[in-house]
Amino acid sequence: MKAIVTAALLVLVAHWTNGQFQQHEFNTLLAKTADAQSTGDDAAALVLSTRAYTMPLLVSSSSATVRTGLEQLIEQSAAAGVAKLQTARNELARTTVLPWHTGLRQAQRADLAYVDQRIADFKQVVAGADLGLLSSESAATAAKKAAAVLKAVAPSELDAADVATALKTAS
Repeated sequence: MKAIVTAALLVLVAHWTNGQFQQHEFNTLLAKTADAQSTGDDAAALVLSTRAYTMPLLVSSSSATVRTGLEQLIEQSAAAGVAKLQTARNELARTTVLPWHTGLRQAQRADLAYVDQRIADFKQVVAGADLGLLSSESAATAAKKAAAVLKAVAPSELDAADVATALKTAS
């Protein structure tokens, strides 16, 4: 009888501990995903403000050297965005998720796919592509998927509501 009680107690403690780990992993993934989303939005705003600042000379200057220099300023802003997003991605990738928390692992992969898409979009802008890529449809779709997967694996309804609050794409 004592062995049964001890075994039951061990199972309960293991279950409770696993739940604590799962909650921590969820909270960390949500925070890192929100941070990456915010980082991308801030970086895009910086690129667009650099463009707005340089636009009067960019369109009116007769000097090719001046126009090239101004375009390089915009591309440098985008390159800074790539670096910031890469840092956010590395933080997200370093988030520990236990192997048997498969739903959270899937959410982490979806979150990383979103950040990877944002990085790819910024790299295209660095290479001279249209600034419209800073808010590409592919990135928006990846953000929605990441939010949906994270919401689906939320440990509770309250946590699912936190996803909708923290991530602007999770309505």
